[in-house]
Amino acid sequence: MDPGFYPVKERVEQGMTRNENDVAIVDVGGGMGHDLVELRKKKPGIPGRFILQDLPQVLEQIAQPLGGIEATAHDFYTEQPVKGETTVEPSMLALSKTHIIL
Repeated sequence: MDPGFYPVKERVEQGMTRNENDVAIVDVGGGMGHDLVELRKKKPGIPGRFILQDLPQVLEQIAQPLGGIEATAHDFYTEQPVKGETTVEPSMLALSKTHIIL
């Protein structure tokens, strides 16, 4: 991985016991999804769903498919709809928040 990129091995890959239907990462306030797209490219073997959350008007600006990333409208000032054991982390490259389902 690139120096300075999100510590995927330590935060996501170690101790993975999820399958393809489980949520791996929720990028809250993730904008256009560039962080999750980059992570999918660099680590295609991470099992589970990648979910991008941002305001509807932000998601409407996404011009191209996100390659298996689920984009859902969500205002991070409201209750998080994705439930599970979560750790709040800074987003991989930006200042948004990322929930990692472990």
